[in-house]
Amino acid sequence: MANSSSADTCLTWMADEQLVHEQSAYGANRKAVEDALKEQQKRTRIVRDYGKDLKQAVSLSRDDEMKATLNESYENLTVTANKRLECLVDVAEISKLESAFGTLSINIADCATSLVSDTTLENGDGPVVAGTGKAAQTCILAVRDNWQWLSTLVKCSETHLQHATEYHQFYHDAKEYAKWMPADLKKAEFLLHTSKLDLPQVPDGPTVNKVFFDLKAALSLFLHWQYKVDDLFSRSKTIIPVHDRSTRLDHFRPIKSLCDYKTKEISIRKGEELTLLDNTNKNSWVVRNIHFVETSVPSVIFVIPPPDVSALQAAMKLRLGLLGTWTLNLKRIGKSVIAFMLTILREWTDEEEKLISALEDNEKEDVRKMLDGIQSVLEPYWTDDTDYQILSQRMERLRWLLDQEGDKKFKEEAAKRGKVLIIQVAIINDLVRYYKDLWKHWEMYKVFVESVNHPELMLVCDCVDKMKFINFSEVLKKWHLKVDDDADGGDGKDKQDGNQVLMEEEIQEEVVQQEMVGNLDAMPNGENVEGNTYNIETARETAEADSLRTSEQEEKKTFIITGVVDTRTDEIISLDKAVAAGIINQSKGTYQNKATDESYPIPVAMNAGLIKVEFTTTKKSKEKSRDVGLITIKTQKESRPYTVKNVIDARTDRRLKIEEAVDLNILDLQAGTCKNTDTGAVLNLADALDSGLLIVEYDKDAVDVAEPEIVTKTYAVHAVVDLKAKTRVSFTEAVRKGLISQETGAYWNNRDNESIYVGDAIRRGFVKAVIVHDPNSMEIPEENRMVFDKFQAAKKKIMSLAAFKKAASKSGQ
Repeated sequence: MANSSSADTCLTWMADEQLVHEQSAYGANRKAVEDALKEQQKRTRIVRDYGKDLKQAVSLSRDDEMKATLNESYENLTVTANKRLECLVDVAEISKLESAFGTLSINIADCATSLVSDTTLENGDGPVVAGTGKAAQTCILAVRDNWQWLSTLVKCSETHLQHATEYHQFYHDAKEYAKWMPADLKKAEFLLHTSKLDLPQVPDGPTVNKVFFDLKAALSLFLHWQYKVDDLFSRSKTIIPVHDRSTRLDHFRPIKSLCDYKTKEISIRKGEELTLLDNTNKNSWVVRNIHFVETSVPSVIFVIPPPDVSALQAAMKLRLGLLGTWTLNLKRIGKSVIAFMLTILREWTDEEEKLISALEDNEKEDVRKMLDGIQSVLEPYWTDDTDYQILSQRMERLRWLLDQEGDKKFKEEAAKRGKVLIIQVAIINDLVRYYKDLWKHWEMYKVFVESVNHPELMLVCDCVDKMKFINFSEVLKKWHLKVDDDADGGDGKDKQDGNQVLMEEEIQEEVVQQEMVGNLDAMPNGENVEGNTYNIETARETAEADSLRTSEQEEKKTFIITGVVDTRTDEIISLDKAVAAGIINQSKGTYQNKATDESYPIPVAMNAGLIKVEFTTTKKSKEKSRDVGLITIKTQKESRPYTVKNVIDARTDRRLKIEEAVDLNILDLQAGTCKNTDTGAVLNLADALDSGLLIVEYDKDAVDVAEPEIVTKTYAVHAVVDLKAKTRVSFTEAVRKGLISQETGAYWNNRDNESIYVGDAIRRGFVKAVIVHDPNSMEIPEENRMVFDKFQAAKKKIMSLAAFKKAASKSGQ
């Protein structure tokens, strides 16, 4: 009991402290903030020191669950205390600016006081001078104008204060969102999780309600963050780059005037756009107006317009993060919804099917409409999903039952069953409706975020820092990839280990299929025949591999623009004048031909001689080289009639007769397949022939046999997967490590110790390669050339089988 009391005391203390940290004020002025900061520093030390008492309570407790609760509560309290202290430190820095306003107000008061002296209030006794009244009037107006000017500067300062406030508030919000959003969106992982639904055989009311609640909660969670992130993105467009005011610029910047300003050198109107030439002096900037007048002006009256590129990038990163999490959960939730539907739309007994067929016509029509609605929502996205295929089959079975004319004697009992069925289908329909809402909002958000530079490309990412464009067909292919078992709470360790390396990047593959054409004459039942004749088109592949080394090097050239051609006069003017005249647009990087009103990118204008440049320095980066292998796969398709004489039992190496192989389920003449008894793989006859499992006799006298067709595809191999090391190696390294055989061209799976034909390895993604349409254009050293010929090996095997058959026939004689 003592241990329990000690643990309860710790929990109570931590709960009270947590409440104090969450509800205590931060202060809204310098004194209040400094007091709050001192108090928080004291509380943070107390929380840190309390860890010793907590360790003692944890060590005394015998309840593992209580230990976990104590540690979790203390960790939350520590995080809250440190976060509050960090925030108060930032707020204290802001509140220190309070003294600047105090100093300014004192300086203003002192100035006014010094100007107002007793002598200025005395009546003048001197002689009256002509024109004194006019001079007095002018002086009065001058004093008023200068005090008014100071008031204008205060208003300009207030504008800068507002900009600085928005600038800091934006980046502070973005920083907090970056930490808060991932933690908050983790809640979605616990919504509609199949491992936590504990689905009964027949779903009850509470289970159905929980599924509906989870779907609504998921939609609410993502819409909540969509609003927050979109609001931040909208704000990012208007953020003033405040840091540019105090940072020396290495290029000219456009600026905007906040008020009127006039001297004998320059006249500036409120809202006028000028060019900032030099901001070295933070109080006085060198500017130039549209009339090319350059002078120093107080910096306080200017603002550097938006956007702030860093702000846009920060907001976009959050948008991509939200889209990525939403997409992942949309797919997972969809699979959970389909799994739940399968528990509702279960397989029926024969008795239940009779009752369904006996439903009233209006009830059948209601069910059909709901089934059509369900299928219209799920069909476009889940066609290739295994669970949806089962659900679709059950819906088709239900449609078929509804189309049947039921027995009238079941009408009464069918009426009860009809109500239950309608309720079940209505539940599924509601589920699909909620899921459709979640999908609709995701799709709208995706459209806002994805790039529209090219209609066939979509902006996708598996993590925020790795954005890339891929074809939309690849998106659909990736979408239909099955979710790992551990994503639904299962143990997917083995599967993950096998696919970890392969799923790092998209697998580029070109499917090379073996086609079987022609009819197979099945063996008549009960008829004892020596052999059967088949006319089959076989495809045999040969592989050639070459190796070469590619290198790349970046070259940077620095140049100076010496002049720009004004096409209106063919005069060469300076860059500054070209910018001022609108010929050079620095923000867009374009050259404007004023004579034709055409716009060109600056590099194009340079090549055309419209921009005169002098190259000063050339820098070359370090040369990067890599090994590339060339693999040529030749597929030889030929149609040769032959007769199957014997079948090889791969496990025992016994030669079996046709009927014996059929009896042992090794040969299936109806399906045209042969089983490898050693591995359990079922092969078509063409593959079985290539594998040496069939002994055949070719018909030498056959006519109308098509000439062999050779299809060649060449792949450039840029990497090979080392499954055991879970990494990728170059082509040369793969050959050195034995992953690519120099003799046969086979890929060696060093994790499962199996040899895989190189064509299959490319198709399965173990060999990373892209198709090369013109391999002759690539220079390949002769010493790096390797040739792999699978066809020769297969031919030797077939010839040896034929020789073996002849030998057997001779011995039989």
